[in-house]
Amino acid sequence: MIPILGVGLRMLGPSSCCQPSLQFPKPPLRTLWSLKFLNHNPSFYGFPIVHGRMLVRLCFYSNSYNGLNATDAVFSVTACNRLNATNNKFFFLPGSLSLLRNFNTAQTTEALNYVYIVNGYLIAGDGDTLTIKFTPSTNSSNAYAFMNGVEVMFMPDIYKNDDGTLILVGQNYLIYIDNTTALENVYRINVGGNDISPFGDTRFVYLARLHFYEVQADITTINQRTFNILLDNETAEFRANVIRWAKHNGVPVYKDYAVIVPSEGPQQDLWLALHPDLSTQFEYDDAILNEVEIFKLSDTDCNLIGANPIPGPQHIVD
Repeated sequence: MIPILGVGLRMLGPSSCCQPSLQFPKPPLRTLWSLKFLNHNPSFYGFPIVHGRMLVRLCFYSNSYNGLNATDAVFSVTACNRLNATNNKFFFLPGSLSLLRNFNTAQTTEALNYVYIVNGYLIAGDGDTLTIKFTPSTNSSNAYAFMNGVEVMFMPDIYKNDDGTLILVGQNYLIYIDNTTALENVYRINVGGNDISPFGDTRFVYLARLHFYEVQADITTINQRTFNILLDNETAEFRANVIRWAKHNGVPVYKDYAVIVPSEGPQQDLWLALHPDLSTQFEYDDAILNEVEIFKLSDTDCNLIGANPIPGPQHIVD
């Protein structure tokens, strides 16, 4: 688990704190999940930062705080390394990153069947302050913004890929991940754990990082096991060979692939499949995979926003 790192949190705008009116199952880390602010007006959080990549995690626990309707918690979130302040009014400069737009916490928790939500973003800092702005929706006079927890952690830029080696699956098109690219962590799991949640957000490019670790002691050469990797029914890797990549048994290795989710509706699934390469007639006719990470990449407009997930049909049992 990544440790929580305090980085001098301070509030830049007005806020009010209160306790939830309804008692739902509580998430872990009570201090992290206590309500940090609730506001019907735009609010700002500021963090001192250094140059480099950082992980920003926003934590939301949807509930009826202070008697307010949980479904009225609809708001947008923007992050920026540079902020202009004039007469106590804050203006985001060009290059601001849109993280969420009209984010509905109640709808999202219902659709995903989650008790709480953690949104993780990898953002490159080039200033001395990271400012996060929360803006209630203008579509309703009852709308408000809230937040339960925020973490900012500095990290090595392990997802950077600006050498032209990342090719869009199924297309002859290069994808570059540099200091101008922000990433949203939409899925991460060790194989054998929880199921993938539908995440949709078509139009965006996704980075799929697949981790492999050949631990079977008798597999030591490149002519013992190969398999094919498919993303969205397109071949991402033909005759994948972990020993060839890692050079030795027991050495972890990962491979990166870029893919676009087809625009066939507001919410789509990203299919990942591994098939044994039976044409080689090697000793082992199976495939291995240890861990999967999937990130949504910001577009050219510095945007990561997508639609709220759609709740499934309600089944009434007599």
